[in-house]
Amino acid sequence: MNPARDAFLRSYKAEKKGNCFTKVRIHISADHALQGYFQKNIARIESWFNVIAPPYLKVSVLKDQISKLAQKDWKRIHA
Repeated sequence: MNPARDAFLRSYKAEKKGNCFTKVRIHISADHALQGYFQKNIARIESWFNVIAPPYLKVSVLKDQISKLAQKDWKRIHA
């Protein structure tokens, strides 16, 4: 996780010279570190979200719904 930590610290300090850790931009080594962490710990991470979800639904249902929404032709829908 050091690359993610380093990218975050470079982006959020008083003398920063550029931002490499935002919701839009992330340094490649930080991305690899975080992707690896999420893959390795997916069951544990998903269990965090089940706390706020109805007991009969799983995070996988939310993932499927988000995927379907992402595939819609929103430009046509909102035209």
